[in-house]
Amino acid sequence: MKDSKYIGLCTKSICGSLSSSEEKELKGWLAASEKNRSVYQDLQMAWQLAEPPVLTPETGVDEAWSELKEKLDTEVCGRSKNGRVSADDRILGFRGLLRGRRVGAYAFSFAAVAVIVLFAVILRNDVSKPVFQEIFTVNGQKSQIKLADGSTVALNCGSMLRIRKPFDTQAREVYLDGEGYFEIEEDRRPFIVITGNSRTTVLGTEFNVWAREKKTRVIVKSGRVRLESESAGDRVILLGGQRSQIGEDKKPLEPEEVDVDRLLGWLEGKLVFELTPLDEIIAELERTYDVQIDVDDAELASLTLTATFEQVSIETVLSSICLTLGTEYGYGDGRYTIVR
Repeated sequence: MKDSKYIGLCTKSICGSLSSSEEKELKGWLAASEKNRSVYQDLQMAWQLAEPPVLTPETGVDEAWSELKEKLDTEVCGRSKNGRVSADDRILGFRGLLRGRRVGAYAFSFAAVAVIVLFAVILRNDVSKPVFQEIFTVNGQKSQIKLADGSTVALNCGSMLRIRKPFDTQAREVYLDGEGYFEIEEDRRPFIVITGNSRTTVLGTEFNVWAREKKTRVIVKSGRVRLESESAGDRVILLGGQRSQIGEDKKPLEPEEVDVDRLLGWLEGKLVFELTPLDEIIAELERTYDVQIDVDDAELASLTLTATFEQVSIETVLSSICLTLGTEYGYGDGRYTIVR
């Protein structure tokens, strides 16, 4: 069945084993409907609920599944004859519990959990390979994620977070492509956010990482963060209220004081641009509003703008931009176009 195919792709994505072609296909399926995105989110919740045990080479699938069921056996919603709810009942009921709906309507959840667990078991039988979970948002979608160590991540539109499960004993590493706001629980292990050209290392703090088009920007709300270039090897220390950035194959800029609350307005549904190039603004608008926007003049792309928008239509945003630049925009064939 076609749906089964995409459930399989969702499972592979969550376990971090998608090929580039499969990732493109899955993103298209997720963008097609809210129902598809809801299924993906449910599978993510299933993975969190049914974290499989770490296996030794001698551990079999049957033993691992039995161990998992015993681990999940807990009091959740009502009681059986012996006063407890079975692991099977919990798995069947997780989606109904989270959304306040009938358990029986979501029997497919058990199969989804089983697929994820057994897939992870197969991966974990090769103890030389770590298991990763990938969480990504499509255009127009944001996500809140709670990590195993208690840390939380707010993931902006069109972003991907890759998480090692479980975290290594020496460090807590995640990989980010896009934008995420991190609230990190203190731990003896450093928390490291890896992007295409940088590593951001913390022990316990709140900070934002933006990583797109071979650029990385870090804003620290509180605490202390070390930002280092993967290629140049240079590093800077950022404190609360400071920002730095790294371009492609470049050193990090010296930290500067910024208005953190304003620049992190995306967490409250705002669009905030500060001396931002037009091409970067257009890319952010496409992710936020899930639209396509063209600029017919290449010279316009390098112009910078400073603006804040809150709960307004894409047409209002484009009108404001065009008024500032002395340009116009039109709409046709499903695309917006900015013209001189």
